[in-house]
Amino acid sequence: MRRRELLKAAGTSIAALAAPRIGRAGKTNRLVFAPAADLSLLDPVVTAFRTTRNHAYLVFDTLYGIDTNWTAQLQMVEGHQVEEDGLIWTLRLRDGLRFHDKEPVLARDVVASIRRFAARISFAYALMAATEELSAPDDRTVRFRLKRPFLHLPEALAGPGAMSPPLFHAPQASVPARSRRGRLRRQTQSA
Repeated sequence: MRRRELLKAAGTSIAALAAPRIGRAGKTNRLVFAPAADLSLLDPVVTAFRTTRNHAYLVFDTLYGIDTNWTAQLQMVEGHQVEEDGLIWTLRLRDGLRFHDKEPVLARDVVASIRRFAARISFAYALMAATEELSAPDDRTVRFRLKRPFLHLPEALAGPGAMSPPLFHAPQASVPARSRRGRLRRQTQSA
């Protein structure tokens, strides 16, 4: 009988060691990103590399997001108004949007990002071809004055598909530059 109890206890111990541990997660403020391939480019506008795109969706933000029904949903945009039979779209940015360096996201930064993105992505390029004027009347307002109605404006700015949508990662007046050690640093453009 002792031998049976000993084997039972040993079996229970081995099973307990083999079972996955459910631990209590401690507070953390760090996201660990482990891509399937080396992340050699951080800018999703200059490459269609999936690893760069996936990283961008984890780190950067977009004006609109796409839900599971492929419908554009407000993200950085608080709301939009469509006027004059679809020829004027006014997007209002949410209050409190900030870049990683705590600088506020301004409408002029959004306009610059849209222009940069639209040069490479066909859906956004079609939007810009239908756009008479893209402006930032104030710090939280982006306005499209269109030549013809473009009903899928939110979807064009959400950018479904292989390429990333307009991603806002640096103020308009800043561009990333490499230091001598290879780390990114801020470099201000002269106006």
